[in-house]
Amino acid sequence: MGASLVETYLDRCRTVAAQGKGWRIAAVWVRALADSVLNGIAERLRPGVRWRRAGNWGRDTELAVRRLKRAPAFSLAMLGTLIVGLGGFAVVLTVIDKTLIEPLPYERPHDLYFVWRDLSTITDVKRGWVGGPDVADLGKAGGPIAGSVGLRLDRRTFADTRAGDGNPEELSVMISSPNLFDLLGTRPILGRAFAPNEVGDDRPPVVVLGYDVWQRRFGGDRGVVGAQVKLNGTVFTVIGVMGRDFHFVRHASLGSPESADVYITFPYAVAQMNPGHGAFAALIRARPGASASQVRGRIPEPLSVETAVG
Repeated sequence: MGASLVETYLDRCRTVAAQGKGWRIAAVWVRALADSVLNGIAERLRPGVRWRRAGNWGRDTELAVRRLKRAPAFSLAMLGTLIVGLGGFAVVLTVIDKTLIEPLPYERPHDLYFVWRDLSTITDVKRGWVGGPDVADLGKAGGPIAGSVGLRLDRRTFADTRAGDGNPEELSVMISSPNLFDLLGTRPILGRAFAPNEVGDDRPPVVVLGYDVWQRRFGGDRGVVGAQVKLNGTVFTVIGVMGRDFHFVRHASLGSPESADVYITFPYAVAQMNPGHGAFAALIRARPGASASQVRGRIPEPLSVETAVG
């Protein structure tokens, strides 16, 4: 409509000039300017005024709304489909974010490696368990290796002594070296982690709870530190609770990775074990800046290395 408006303005100016009132052309110009400013602002603030009048968008939208009102069942079905689709997209996006985008709740997760005994020369197993002395030697290797932890996973019956041993359940128990949480670079949200001396035959029976167990069995009671629980009938004292986002997964020699519900330490010294005894997964941490090839070069045969987060 711009060209038509300009032509109307010029016609108005010619009419005034023909009447011998040239001085009124200035008044026409001022009025046209004022109208342009006022209508221009209105058009910018409410652009729907223009597209509803020009083109087919406004008419098509009104037609679609009328048809949807005449077919409420179809409208509800379409709305439900959109809701389900958006819900599914949100679930997929959440999974991708948690597994691929969001960083793991460990310090420098890409510096963590699992160590196995490569048995492929005698069997089909490439992930053989390592012995106790292997775990201790890895911690002393030095160079690109900052430390090591031995891991075992067991199923034990868990009971809260405050409930009179009632409602027992079977939980997954991670048995490890006392420096597990230090190696991972994480801390409990309540209480503390294991002390270096809390390992071996005379270790104090202490346990760190996972967040889900704390919520389910203790209702999130922040006074749980110091409470006593039973694992297979043995009394353990709760010293800490891990955070909601902490879910450590131990790779397995065979099968899929396994997670834990609670954490305790070894009732023996792994360094003093017979080299042929013990069945552990070994977790090591590389020093900052150390490459995977440098780590592998420090691991003696027949041990092999794989990244813990790959």
